[in-house]
Amino acid sequence: MPEQSRFTRHHMIPVPDPRQPLTDVEMCELDDWLQVRAERIAAEQGDDVDPGVCSLSELDGFLTAIVSGPNTVMPSTWMPALSAGQDQPFADPADEQHVLGLIMRHMNGIVGTLMQNPEGFEPIFDEFEELDQPFVLPWCAGYVRAMALDAGWDTEDDELSLVLLPILVFGAELDDEITDDLDDQDLDLMAAQIPDCARSIHAYWLARRTPGHPPVQTAEREGPKVGRNAPCPCGSGRKYKQCCLH
Repeated sequence: MPEQSRFTRHHMIPVPDPRQPLTDVEMCELDDWLQVRAERIAAEQGDDVDPGVCSLSELDGFLTAIVSGPNTVMPSTWMPALSAGQDQPFADPADEQHVLGLIMRHMNGIVGTLMQNPEGFEPIFDEFEELDQPFVLPWCAGYVRAMALDAGWDTEDDELSLVLLPILVFGAELDDEITDDLDDQDLDLMAAQIPDCARSIHAYWLARRTPGHPPVQTAEREGPKVGRNAPCPCGSGRKYKQCCLH
């Protein structure tokens, strides 16, 4: 069944700058679309079918791995992987272009932050009131899903393995001998390390895929980390993600 039209018509609205980060409203819109698409796949094909990327958090992890990896993965490869090959055609081409535009803009935002202000990069983790910390599993699962599209990730480099471990612990099925000895404190520590790991992985591959590019060092953070939803330290009164984060 074609994807039903769920968006305001965009024919008369100017196309946004592809470098413009998504607004909170657009992020919610994209998150809703991903969840509805996944629910439709499950309803039509069963719960045992992989519905692909199901949330904005998972998409954020997926796209972060796409732009951080050893090789360029073309949209013709990673776009179908978003839905695990479960094609859901749109009823309206304008809706399709709108959704694809949101996805590409979000990917461009990730690239821009990692390249120009890596310390400003923060993964989009799911947030639930009943949890004391962000829920990192969907983001890591998206990251691992994207890694599977590029064989270049298969390396025995200890440096890369070390920074990948926290992401793999939450996003992949690792051998019991790796995870059996991890207690709640270990897992909490690994979860807190994921943003720095993502920055380090991007820097690792950037230095290797760019001839003559010097090794990129992640700068030491001065002062406490500011969360995306915390008041901006500049004193504007706005949330950090709506102010100086970008």
